[in-house]
Amino acid sequence: MYGDCLKEDPDDPNDPDKVLKLLSERNEPDASEMNSAFGGSRIYGVGTPARDCSFKIKTRGYPSSGKLFGMTGRSVIEKVLRLQSQCCSDTNIELLDKTLFSKQDVSDKYSTEHIEELQFAISLMQSAASGILPSEAPMQTPKIPCQLLIDTFSIHATEVVGAWKIKGSKKPLKKPAELLFEAFGTSTQSGPLVLLENGINYRKSTCFSYNREVPGDEDSPFATSKPFAVDSQKFTKAVLESIRTGLKEDLFLQVLRETIGAWKYIHQKEVAIQTAHTRGLLSTVALYLSQEVKGLENFRKIYREVETDWWNHAARHCKAQGHYLIDIVDTEYRKAIAQGVTPANWPNVENALIRLRRDVPIIQTPVPPADY
Repeated sequence: MYGDCLKEDPDDPNDPDKVLKLLSERNEPDASEMNSAFGGSRIYGVGTPARDCSFKIKTRGYPSSGKLFGMTGRSVIEKVLRLQSQCCSDTNIELLDKTLFSKQDVSDKYSTEHIEELQFAISLMQSAASGILPSEAPMQTPKIPCQLLIDTFSIHATEVVGAWKIKGSKKPLKKPAELLFEAFGTSTQSGPLVLLENGINYRKSTCFSYNREVPGDEDSPFATSKPFAVDSQKFTKAVLESIRTGLKEDLFLQVLRETIGAWKYIHQKEVAIQTAHTRGLLSTVALYLSQEVKGLENFRKIYREVETDWWNHAARHCKAQGHYLIDIVDTEYRKAIAQGVTPANWPNVENALIRLRRDVPIIQTPVPPADY
C-alpha cells in the first residue's frame, strides 16, 4: 500500500548556520522553470483579540496541483493521496501512482496541500503579538512588540537578514517572512507539499481554522471555541432530513469520514516523515531569525510554544467534535426509532457509526521531530 519512505535530511536542522543550506538544497530550478511554475502567493490579515495590533503578511508562491509533479517533483511524495473507497465509513488513505490520473482529474479533484497549514503563520504572528496561544491560554514566553513584528514580517517589512540567492532567480530571499514561508513549501521548496484529494484537504484546513467563524451555531458546545471543524447546525439538519427520507446519509457521513481521514492522512507513513521534517525546518528558521534579528531573541521559544499548542488544541477539539457529531447522528436516529419510525437507511448508518467511532482516536498530534 505504501511506497518507499522518503529519507530524512542528513544535515542537522538544529544548526542555525545550515538553515539557508537546508532550504536551498531542496530544489534549484533554472530561470525558465521559475517563470512557468510559480503559483500565486496569498495575503493574510493578522489581528490580536484586543485589536491593538494588526498587519498583513504575504506567503510565497507554490505550484498548483497540475504542476506539483513538474519542476518540483524531485523532493515531493510522488503519489496522489485520497480516501481508499467510496464506502461511507471508510476513512483509510491510499497512495496511488501519479500516472493513473489525467491532468484534468488532478486539476478538478486534487489540491496542492501544505503539510503544515499556512494558517499557522497567522496564529504564530497573533500569539507573538498578543501573548495569547491559539487555545486562548496565556503564552509563557514574553510577547513581541507589534511594531517589531510589522517591521520584520509584514508586507511592508523593512528588516532583512543574510540573503539567500535562488539559483536562476534575480531576486534573493532576504526578508524574514520569505524565509519563514519558504519552509512551509513553495515552488522552490516542494518537500512540504502533497497532492491531496480536495475533500480531505478542505477538512484538514477546517480542523486548524482558528480564525474561521461559523455563524448561527450557538447551540453547539463548540460555539465559543475554535477551530470550527464543522457547523453542527447544518450537520444536524442533514441528519434529520436523512431520517425523514431514509436516504442521503452520505451527506453527513462524508463529513465525518473526511475529517477523520484528514488525520489518518497526517499519520500516514510517508506524510509523517515529511511532517516531522517540515516542523523541524520551521523550528530551525525560527532559531535562525531569533539569532539574526534584534528583538526576536525569544522567537524560537514562541514558535515552539505556539506550534505545540496549535497542534494539540486542534487535535483535542477535532476529536471531541468528532465524538459529538457521531452522538448527534446516533441520538437522532434512536429517537426516531423510539417513536416508531425506523428509517430505511438505519442499518447502514448504524454500521458506519461503529466504524467511525472506532477511528476517532487517530485524531492526535503527530510526534514532534527529534530536532524540534
